[in-house]
Amino acid sequence: MESVVILTEVKKKKKDEAEIKKKMLHTFSIRRQEVLQEPAIAEFQNSWPALFDVSEVNLEFMRLTTVPLTSKFLGKLE
Repeated sequence: MESVVILTEVKKKKKDEAEIKKKMLHTFSIRRQEVLQEPAIAEFQNSWPALFDVSEVNLEFMRLTTVPLTSKFLGKLE
């Protein structure tokens, strides 16, 4: 299962960011279904630790909205 590969990769000292990004993209629909079931945050964080990394937060926002998070955020500040 790809989520197991992500968990393993995130725990490594030298992470393969490209592999994490690829696996997170492939597991988007699984995460979406899991979010709709309203899991506890700690449980969700244990299942998808890569999602709580800044770069992955930006990518997840882009997957959901097709708009870069940084430009959207900075645009709202002005």
